[in-house]
Amino acid sequence: MAIHAAALDCALQIHYLHPSMVVPSASTLSLASYLGADGAPEDMKTYLHDVAWDAETNHVQTLLSDDRVSPGAIKAAISVLTGGGAYQELSQGLWDAKQSDHYKTIEHLNAFIADTHIPEHLRRFTDTAHILLARAHYSVGEYDIAGDELKKVNKHSNALANSLEELSWAYLLNEKYPEAIGTAMNLEAGGLRHTYEPEAPMVMAMAMNELCQYPESVRAIGIFRKNYEQNYHWLTQWSHDADSSKLYKTSVDFIQRKPTQVPERVASEWIRSPLFISTQEEINLYFDERDAAPKISKAAATEQRWIANDILTKARELKPKLKIAKMKLKPGQSLSSGLRDSLASLKDEVIHWRRMQLAAPVWTVISKRYVATIPTQQGKLIARINGDLKTRNLRMLTQLEEISENIQLIEVEIYNGASEDIIWQNAHPDYKQVAKTFRDEATAPDKVWDWGRSIANSDDNTEIWEDELGSFKANIFDNCSSKDKYLSLHLNRRK
Repeated sequence: MAIHAAALDCALQIHYLHPSMVVPSASTLSLASYLGADGAPEDMKTYLHDVAWDAETNHVQTLLSDDRVSPGAIKAAISVLTGGGAYQELSQGLWDAKQSDHYKTIEHLNAFIADTHIPEHLRRFTDTAHILLARAHYSVGEYDIAGDELKKVNKHSNALANSLEELSWAYLLNEKYPEAIGTAMNLEAGGLRHTYEPEAPMVMAMAMNELCQYPESVRAIGIFRKNYEQNYHWLTQWSHDADSSKLYKTSVDFIQRKPTQVPERVASEWIRSPLFISTQEEINLYFDERDAAPKISKAAATEQRWIANDILTKARELKPKLKIAKMKLKPGQSLSSGLRDSLASLKDEVIHWRRMQLAAPVWTVISKRYVATIPTQQGKLIARINGDLKTRNLRMLTQLEEISENIQLIEVEIYNGASEDIIWQNAHPDYKQVAKTFRDEATAPDKVWDWGRSIANSDDNTEIWEDELGSFKANIFDNCSSKDKYLSLHLNRRK
C-alpha cells in the first residue's frame, strides 16, 4: 500500500508541474484502503490520508469539468473527503459554485481560505476561491464583500484582468461610481489594455451616465467601438467557416511576434487560456524528449567506450601484479584481500559493460518507437487547444453581440438624460457658473480618486493613458448631485 501510495503521489506531483498530464481516475479505486489503514504507524497513516485526499480532490475536479457526470457520482466522490479539512472544503465549495448554491459556496470556500493548514499544492486555488466567493456574494447582493474578495486576487494572477472587470461591476451595482470608473479604466490603460475585457467600457458608460456626465459617457461607448470593432469583424468573419484547424498555429505566431491578421485582444485571450498554457507545456516536453533521445544514445555510447577503456587499463595494470602474486604463493595460501577486491571490482565493471552492450539495442528500439509516437501525441494536444480556442471565439463573439445590443439601450438612456439636462440648464442659466465651484471642491487634493497603476507587461514599464481617458480623470464628479446642491442653494437664498 505504501509503495502504491508513493507512486500515486509521484503522479500527482507531475500533474502539479504539468496540469495537462492528468492523473488516471483508476488510481482512486484504492483510496478507501488508504483511509482505512488504521493499523499503520501514525506517520504512515498521515501520509496515506494526505495522498488519498489529494488524489480524490484531483478526481473531483476532473468530474466537475465534465457536464456528463451525474450529480450522484460527484457527491459520492466528495463524501470520500470527509474529515479532509481543506481538501473537503475546496471540493465542496467548487461543487456548490457549479450548482449556483451561493450561500453554501460562501460557507465552504470561506472555510477553505481560513484553514491555517492548507497544503502547499492547494494554495494555487486561492485566487480561484476568492473569485468564486466574490461571484457568490455578488449574486446575493453583497457587493461590498464581493469587491473585497476580488481585491485579494494576486496582482500577478492570470485572472487579474477578469477580476478587475468583475470588480468594476460590483462597484457599479454598489453605486460607487467613481470606483467603478477607475477600475474599468485600468483595463483600458497600461499593460492591461491588451487584454480582452469588453465590458469595462460599458461599465464606464453606465457609471458616467449615473453621474450625469453625458459627454464622457458617450466617449466611453466610443472607446468600446474603437477598441472592439476590429475584434468583432474578425470573429464574425471567422464564424462563417468556423475553421479551428489553424488557430493554434496563429496563436504561436502571435507569441513569436510574427505578423497575423488576428486582433491583439482576441489573440491575447487565446494565450491566457489555462488549457492553452498547460497543454503547450506538455507539447514543449515532447519537443524536449525528442531532442534528448539522440543525446542520451550518444552519451551512452561514450560511456560504454569509457568503461571499456577503463577495463583495459585496469586489466593491464592488474595482470603483472596477479602473475607475480601467484608465483609467490605457497601451497595452501590464497591471494591477498586487496588483490581479490581488485579482481572483484574488475569483474563487476565487466558485467556492467556487458549489460550496457545488451541494453543498447533495446534502448534504441524503444527510443525510436517512442519518438515516432510524438507527432501523433502532439497532434492530439494541438487538436485539444484548437477546440478550446474555437469555444473561446464563439463565446467572445456572443459576448460582443450582447454588449452591442446593451450599448444601444445605454445610448438611448444617455441621450434622453442629456436632452433633459440641456433643457434643465437652459432653465437655470447661472447653473454652469455655480457648478464650477462644486467641481473645484470635488476635485480638491484630498478628494481626488486614487486611480492607482495597472501592472505593465514586459513592453510597458510605465503607465500609459489613451487620449480618450484624459478627460475622465479630470472630470469625475457627480453632476446629478450638483444640481441638487444648486437647487438647495437657490432655495436657501429665497428664504
